[in-house]
Amino acid sequence: MKKTTASPADDQPNYTTLSQELSEVMARLEQGDLDVDEAVDCYDRGLQIIAILETHLLNAENKVNELRAQSGRDDKTDKQIVDEEE
Repeated sequence: MKKTTASPADDQPNYTTLSQELSEVMARLEQGDLDVDEAVDCYDRGLQIIAILETHLLNAENKVNELRAQSGRDDKTDKQIVDEEE
């Protein structure tokens, strides 16, 4: 049986879950019925979520670039394909 090791990213919630949580945090802040401490905590959590989401997006972009490099494709190749389809 092959043993796998978990990467640090495996411990974090996925992009969709985080996006939903960010929406909930924003909704709470927009309601305007939080006391100052709760609002600051929500704002701080929102910033944390945004940082994690940015990391997810950067990792996805790097993976796409890696896959393109492995397949010999680049942005110009993709643009040519789109132009040919139009």
